[in-house]
Amino acid sequence: MVSTLPSYLFKRAQIWYFRQRTPRHLVAYIGKTEFKVSLKTQDVYVAKRRSIPLAFSLQQYFSKYEKEFMTKTVHDDEQFTHLITVGESKVGDNTFPAVTFDLDDPKAEAEAFQAYMTMIHDHKSKGSLITPQEKASARNNTVLLSQAIDEYLTLKRDANNIHEHIDEKSVNAIEGKLRRLVDIFGDVAVDSLVLKDAEQYRNTLLRLPANINKLAIYRELSIEEILQSQPQETMAVSTTKSYIEAVSTFYKWCKKNRYVPDNPFEGLRVKKPKDAKLDNEERDPWSKPQLETLFSHEIFTQHKALHPHYYWLPLIGLYTGARMNEICQLYVDDIVDDNGVMLFKFTDERPDQRLKNKNSRRVVPIHSELIRLGFLDYLKNVKELKHPRLFNALTKSRDGYSKNASNWFARFREKLSINIEGKKQDFHSFRHNVSDFYKQSDSAREVDAAAILGHSDQMITFGRYGKNFEAKKLQNIIEQLDFRDVLKNVKPWKVES
Repeated sequence: MVSTLPSYLFKRAQIWYFRQRTPRHLVAYIGKTEFKVSLKTQDVYVAKRRSIPLAFSLQQYFSKYEKEFMTKTVHDDEQFTHLITVGESKVGDNTFPAVTFDLDDPKAEAEAFQAYMTMIHDHKSKGSLITPQEKASARNNTVLLSQAIDEYLTLKRDANNIHEHIDEKSVNAIEGKLRRLVDIFGDVAVDSLVLKDAEQYRNTLLRLPANINKLAIYRELSIEEILQSQPQETMAVSTTKSYIEAVSTFYKWCKKNRYVPDNPFEGLRVKKPKDAKLDNEERDPWSKPQLETLFSHEIFTQHKALHPHYYWLPLIGLYTGARMNEICQLYVDDIVDDNGVMLFKFTDERPDQRLKNKNSRRVVPIHSELIRLGFLDYLKNVKELKHPRLFNALTKSRDGYSKNASNWFARFREKLSINIEGKKQDFHSFRHNVSDFYKQSDSAREVDAAAILGHSDQMITFGRYGKNFEAKKLQNIIEQLDFRDVLKNVKPWKVES
């Protein structure tokens, strides 16, 4: 759905411009009748994004002078007129927006005010409907969903916003969740949504298909058409919660900026269906036969791999439980030696590194099986080649360094035909293998697994891991992992001469 074009945008010679008129009563005070600037783009969406912060800043500028103007003593010999403002009025089913009468002639201003009040009185006595012209006038004073969303996202993307540290991928994810509001309700006034609408939004999300944005079959369909198709695999409860959280945060911002009186999404709950999977079942670990098939491929038995990460990513994933991008973004100096214990340092210290959350910052000892398979020899070779990153062939995209690796592993799984129908298995399943191993172990504690996997209930804190878990202790935890039975055919890495 194409959003309404803001009144302050206009096009000349294929270039978009921003133009905002100075309020009439402030022209003499400010000394300018309008503010105009080229947005230097032919793309309307880029123009809208660039214009929002300009409009916001200019409104603040006008508000500053408005306060000075209103507090200034007005003498009889001055040409300023008093402002008459009528708040929003509701008559039956009709709502009259707030109106400010600002005319140069005080007599004309009073007559306009009287005419407006007479119109409200007539509607009240006759019960007549608002005319199309009046509706158009009301819309002109309304902030639409699309406009509020555009302004909110622009502020999120503002490079000068140093308080949030939010990357473009995260902003795009937020945008998708907010645009879903417009898909479901249309481009209505942002203050028109109430609690029953919030509940409708939640209930609609729960009926939409999982991965709706990634499936081509839904791209040309409306929400109504998608719902009528009755998709079998619907959006997960956790995903629905993330949508509601994003929208609630947006409405909190709207309330702060006085676009809405309250936040209808605040405290909105989502209950799990009785037949829903538990959190730990949302991904399935690989079975022993699946792992044996995977690690018996020629990539591991004959080193027939186009890139080294084809060999190392699954092995590191199995012996650390790390997420794919955490491994893909490792730099050479993220491999550290702590009194003889070699460690992976999973961090977001560099601008091109990102983690899921603060608990993901952690160190994990390099398992002896990885060392036996030649990981330290591989590391030495990368250093000799003076590559800064551990897997230099992987390039950064919007999602980090894992995109190409993730695509490769998906093709690899499909080629091996190891996925089982009804099971949700991918690279993240290695993480569940590690978690499941510790869960089934008699000697491992929950806090031990949390320290390795970077769960939120962990007691270890990156930068202070020696205080709670010394490197030797972490090494003892990681060495409990034993997958040698499924790696029996894996040939140790050999550096090419």
